[in-house]
Amino acid sequence: MLCPPHTTCVEPSCPKPGTKLGNLYATECRIFTLRRGVLPARNISAACRYCQTRYHYAFSVKQPKQPDSKRVYYQQTLAYVHAQTATYVEDSVCRFFENLISSAHASTTNLARSYNSDLGRTPTTMKTRLSHEISRSIVLDAFFMHALLRRARRYGNRLELTHRGENEHRFDAAMDAYNLIMSGTGQPQYAHACLDCFKIFEDPETHELRFMRGGTTDGVTIGHPRCRIEFCRIPLRSMKDKLCPTHVHLGDRCLAHNCDQKASHGHITCDKPAHRAKEEEHERGAEPAFMDLDRRLQKDGVSTHTPRRKATSTSTQHRSAPSQRSGAIKLDLARFWTHNDQLFILCCGIIISRTTFYHDEGVSSVAQFLRSTFPKPWLLPTHIFYDHACGLLQHLQTPVNATLFKFFSSV
Repeated sequence: MLCPPHTTCVEPSCPKPGTKLGNLYATECRIFTLRRGVLPARNISAACRYCQTRYHYAFSVKQPKQPDSKRVYYQQTLAYVHAQTATYVEDSVCRFFENLISSAHASTTNLARSYNSDLGRTPTTMKTRLSHEISRSIVLDAFFMHALLRRARRYGNRLELTHRGENEHRFDAAMDAYNLIMSGTGQPQYAHACLDCFKIFEDPETHELRFMRGGTTDGVTIGHPRCRIEFCRIPLRSMKDKLCPTHVHLGDRCLAHNCDQKASHGHITCDKPAHRAKEEEHERGAEPAFMDLDRRLQKDGVSTHTPRRKATSTSTQHRSAPSQRSGAIKLDLARFWTHNDQLFILCCGIIISRTTFYHDEGVSSVAQFLRSTFPKPWLLPTHIFYDHACGLLQHLQTPVNATLFKFFSSV
């Protein structure tokens, strides 16, 4: 039995706090354990009749029938992590998955297969009406939930997730919030200092104690799909989308770069001759390879009659006319990706900050990243290593940045 940790209402907004919970309701669930396989269980929930807050094993929901209701997870550490509806994963299994993902770069699919073929098959495993096999989505949800719960406890917060809607997007808001914190001073190892990244030495001239702390900033080329609207940073609802939910109404817009006109019916561009010519050029380029070879041979005056292949038809000859280039016009056909994930790494290898660069890794973007990572001058390291250090140093020495970055001894 998985029962709520409270027997009385602890909701602060309840008109009668401390009321004994009632209206018990039981649902069938399953628990994926590390040493006992898959266990059948029942999740018992209870509700307060005054504030209509229903308490479950892992969370409580105030007025769960409302479309904007929130799940508020308890701060205390529980033995089982609520991964999906009717699915719980033991805390030790979540740590096992985290270690393999971090150290062995194991995929969630391989983790699910390994668990189903080994850990999930034990002599004490009891049959349940629910499937006794773990899926990759359960592994991924358990991984995210376990990480979010630990991060919320570290900050002394209570994790809140949406109660209704798709489970696929339930973690989005919380993950975005913590990723935003990580782009500044929110890394738990932010104040890290060891003998490899922090050196204390005696000045040979003044005999005073000084220190040296260095780090490297660089971009990791890990692109993520993004909205194709310029300077939009709203995340996509699905990896298959090309527009975010805010700009999805622009899906019928002309695909010529920086064109705001609507595309004509049956076309991907508007009625502008240059844009339509670029579309036709793209269509000609998508023809089969043999037709493209015929076009090239005829352009060079080489006969297309070969023993293996007959002459092309008149329609092919019509297509083989040399294409008319439409200047510097570009069609936005491909998916748009973020440029890189920027990291700041201490000399010992500890990553103290990260953020996403959407367009480029210019010195102004790097300077803004350093400003958010080290908001106060005394937090700056004495040395920063960067592959375009000269340009970055010139940018940091401008009057706009001199106030914060004047403490640099080397870049």
